[in-house]
Amino acid sequence: MNKNELIQGAAERSGLTQAQVRKSLDAILGIVGESLDNGVGVVIPDFGKLFQVRSAARKVKLPNGQWTFVPVKERIKFKAFSNIRNYSAKY
Repeated sequence: MNKNELIQGAAERSGLTQAQVRKSLDAILGIVGESLDNGVGVVIPDFGKLFQVRSAARKVKLPNGQWTFVPVKERIKFKAFSNIRNYSAKY
């Protein structure tokens, strides 16, 4: 499912226009992005959580046999809660 399909489905279920849903979704995603940039995780009850993790710096061997250094990297992870499948029935 892509963003447009998500917006269309949410508009059908909520009775809002697709433009209203798109504006709301963009605002929500903006807030989530800002929170993650600030190092604050986002938890959505009965759905999951988004959080930032830091991978350690390390040396890796390339296919040509040379070694290279990979710097520290910030990554975003999503952990689905166990009852995520029940989310659609609840809402």
